[in-house]
Amino acid sequence: MLKEENRNLLNKLDNLGLINQRDIFWRQITPFILRNSHVSYFTKPYSQVEFMSKLDQIQYKIKSKTDSLIKQNFLVWNNSFRKPISPIFSTQIKLNSLQIPVIVSIDPMPPERADIGTSQYRQNLEIQQKPIHNKYLANVKGVIVEKTDNFWFWTPLLNNKTNEKNQRVSNFSKINKSLINYNSASSENFYMSLILTEWNGGKRPQQKTISLDLGGRTSRLVPYYLFNPKQDEVIIYPADILRDTLYLPTVIRGDPIKGTPQVLGVGFYKGDKLYYWSLNKTQEKKAKKSLINHLGFLE
Repeated sequence: MLKEENRNLLNKLDNLGLINQRDIFWRQITPFILRNSHVSYFTKPYSQVEFMSKLDQIQYKIKSKTDSLIKQNFLVWNNSFRKPISPIFSTQIKLNSLQIPVIVSIDPMPPERADIGTSQYRQNLEIQQKPIHNKYLANVKGVIVEKTDNFWFWTPLLNNKTNEKNQRVSNFSKINKSLINYNSASSENFYMSLILTEWNGGKRPQQKTISLDLGGRTSRLVPYYLFNPKQDEVIIYPADILRDTLYLPTVIRGDPIKGTPQVLGVGFYKGDKLYYWSLNKTQEKKAKKSLINHLGFLE
């Protein structure tokens, strides 16, 4: 489980408003095969030296808020990148006088005239050239919570400064400064993308969601490392429900009476509401086996 020094750092970042500890996401390291596909996908951790050696520096003209054209340098993954490999590496940045472990990954360059609403890279800047095809921008995705054999758990960095979605920080290379991708994921888009991609084969579930209020005095959502199975607490943790596939966001709820948590289904939360789809008996059995292997307290 999470080391005490890691937990203390996460508490500090949460108190500063730089993260929200309940927003825990992950990158799956173990390979998986999507339904209706024979291709094995996986996230590949690189060393910093190896990752940086595969980046190219390109210059791209953008339009500033004052309408002046400025040249911006970008670090992009070179053309050797091909799906199904998604490269990542970890490093340290200094923010608010704190040394923070972060995950660096790549995302497609924004399309022509993209803004923060669609690209999440720049605010009030518009691309002035043709879109860059097959280029992937290296950016700081968020704070690393924990690394396991199967996952890198992380949480997005939040920006609490007005009208500033991207700041620059001490660089992880000597080439140029990297962008922090603030607010890079939400429960709804992260968890739902996994559910739609795999559990329902790309289709929205026909079954209606079951909702659970998280804003009252009963159930409350907590990060997995603070979960007490004997309290009415809820976590979302990845589970192998379909075998050899993408792990899905599985909702687990503690039980103060029985002391044994329940697997409710797959789902997401939005604000103070949790929404989930229940599992059939076979799926629930597989989910429990997977969760016992990783968490150990469902027996």
